[in-house]
Amino acid sequence: MARQPEKPAILDGGVILPSEQMAMDPSALDNVVRGKGAPLIHFRALRCPVGLVDPTDVRRPHPDHSGCSNGFLYVSIGRVTASLSSNATQQEKRDYGWYDGSTIVAVFPRFYDSDPAKRVLVKPYDRFYLEQEDLLTGTWDLTQRRKDGHADRLEFPAVQVEHIIDSQSRRYGPEDFEIIEAGDIQWKSNRGPALGQCYSIWYQYRPYYIVERLIHELRLFPTHGFVDTNEIKMERLGFGAVLQREFVHRTQTPDDQAPDKQNRQKLPPEDDEFGPR
Repeated sequence: MARQPEKPAILDGGVILPSEQMAMDPSALDNVVRGKGAPLIHFRALRCPVGLVDPTDVRRPHPDHSGCSNGFLYVSIGRVTASLSSNATQQEKRDYGWYDGSTIVAVFPRFYDSDPAKRVLVKPYDRFYLEQEDLLTGTWDLTQRRKDGHADRLEFPAVQVEHIIDSQSRRYGPEDFEIIEAGDIQWKSNRGPALGQCYSIWYQYRPYYIVERLIHELRLFPTHGFVDTNEIKMERLGFGAVLQREFVHRTQTPDDQAPDKQNRQKLPPEDDEFGPR
């Protein structure tokens, strides 16, 4: 026999309270997040062990060698549509100086779009790229051409170059160089600035976001069983995190303990008063 609903409670002033508590549907919450969100590609961060003497080694500088960025290895996990809000700018002082950045609050669904059975697990230092690759941002870099003839590495991986002017006011165009894999500038034969010459470059690159901190990691919600309504099971809801626009440049100094097989690192000073790194 069907259960008869209880009479609603009436408070003073005519306010009617419902007799039964409304249950939240986690799947419906996921659909709300996806409906107001942007598709992102999730790259999971793993601490790079290359060149470390022991797990607690923090003194030796970790270069941005092949397959590594800012001391982390990144693995592509999948596509996820997250709700992005509360875009804010801030200025902070870190040990390497001042930087300007922007942060957003991201709310994720429980599962990946690319794999509905795989849960979204987010940790600090993870990266998220916008899936739409033509959404670019621009910046400039003052650098110099490598003396060994290898490709020049910029602060961010270049996608499209707008202007290049060297220290002699000479300008260069697409006929003088090409953008190779990983966004480096490879000068064509007998073209471009002289070896070791300084030049200024304005280019576009693909922005990404780094997970700065988690707001909600374990959000639990009780759900009732489909057959036995008295059975209560805890359901894990999606993550909430603060994402920071990229601000760490690819300018780490290399060392011989973590060589880059593609020789893409920034060259170290010829004479260092602190000795070899």
